[in-house]
Amino acid sequence: MAELEALQASLPGFEDLGATLVGICPQLPEHSAELKARLGLTFELLHDAGNRTADAYGLALDTPPEVVEVERRLGLDLPTFNGTRDWRLPMPASVCVDRGGVIRSMVAQTDHTLRPEPEATIERLRSGLQT
Repeated sequence: MAELEALQASLPGFEDLGATLVGICPQLPEHSAELKARLGLTFELLHDAGNRTADAYGLALDTPPEVVEVERRLGLDLPTFNGTRDWRLPMPASVCVDRGGVIRSMVAQTDHTLRPEPEATIERLRSGLQT
């Protein structure tokens, strides 16, 4: 949630550059809508059904069994939340795509505790999408 709040706070920086900020996540649309309302997000959160987009970008990972066990003990049910049968999640990533659909820059983290900073993405946009 902190990442989404940081993206919302940075939204003017994206808009000033003519960029459109979009979040893509595997959670079911009703959960995203609830989250958008609760956090006051004004950018789109798109549903990545079954992590198909994350798979296409090489960003989907299986949750390690020990983490699944901890999440289950905490009462978390990722498959139900995402409408799947698996415990797969996308890596936190920032992907810059030009108007022609060409990926110009991508930064991803395999560690879910590390997230691409919105300001770093804005800086890449300013500098012509150098990685």
